[in-house]
Amino acid sequence: MSSISVLFKRGSLFNFKFPLQDTLLISGPNAGGGLMLLPAARWPFKSTGKILDSISTTGIYFADGKLIRSLQHNEYACLIEYGSYKNPKLTISEKACDVHDVLVRGEETVIVSTGSNEIVRFDSQGEVSTVFKAEGEGDAWHLNCLDVWNGKLVVSAFGKTPDHRGWVGNTEGKGFVMEVETGRTLVENLSTPHSPRLINGYKFICEANKSNAMVLNGSGPAKTLQFNGRLTRGMATGESHIYIGLSAFRGSDCVAGCETAAVAIVDRQTLNVVAIQPIPFPEIYDIIRLPAGSY
Repeated sequence: MSSISVLFKRGSLFNFKFPLQDTLLISGPNAGGGLMLLPAARWPFKSTGKILDSISTTGIYFADGKLIRSLQHNEYACLIEYGSYKNPKLTISEKACDVHDVLVRGEETVIVSTGSNEIVRFDSQGEVSTVFKAEGEGDAWHLNCLDVWNGKLVVSAFGKTPDHRGWVGNTEGKGFVMEVETGRTLVENLSTPHSPRLINGYKFICEANKSNAMVLNGSGPAKTLQFNGRLTRGMATGESHIYIGLSAFRGSDCVAGCETAAVAIVDRQTLNVVAIQPIPFPEIYDIIRLPAGSY
């Protein structure tokens, strides 16, 4: 695969103060979103970020020289794949819609079809099949973010309601993270959960509208990282740091001084916040760490 910087030759540059130890790729949904590259830099040099494009993007996945991004549409699924081939590969399917996340397992690409309340997979031939179908009409549970915990696929959701968007105004303590294969609830009593991650044996979960990232051990909360004024969503793990996405609240809920997104940089061992770096996106959906040589 060509490097990501070569694939996205155009784009605007910007400087940020904290020199990252890891290279990050960030997706932004809705107006003002797209893809953003934050390269690593050595102290005391500043990092120079690059906005790669302005195509609204939700989930992103990178492995084995392949980058996949998911685009939201209310009527169909849309994925763009970048690899060793000359032109990006576009996949569109009416068997899923309002895609919120994407993940590759073996030869299959797994996506969250939030609009149809299910998780589906594309095999190597492009055939679509259902992995999990929740009860209810339309976006009844608001399934959103995927991860793999101890070899098992997990997903976060806002709550079990029977109606399309029945969770609106009814998310306090109703959210959960579940194991997809069995339907077993792993973490419950959450509010608007996103971005479940398993790091150093701890479960990390963003409670988006509560502006926090919860750190859980086997017996309960070990720590809550609070980021007042911004919505929490998107998380990646580096060698020494954990990176948490902070988005501006929308419309009249936007807080003065928090009109743009930011990346919270958290020490992986102490779980202390060492820096908050604003970026020129209004929102962040996903953050992934890129291996050396891929950018």
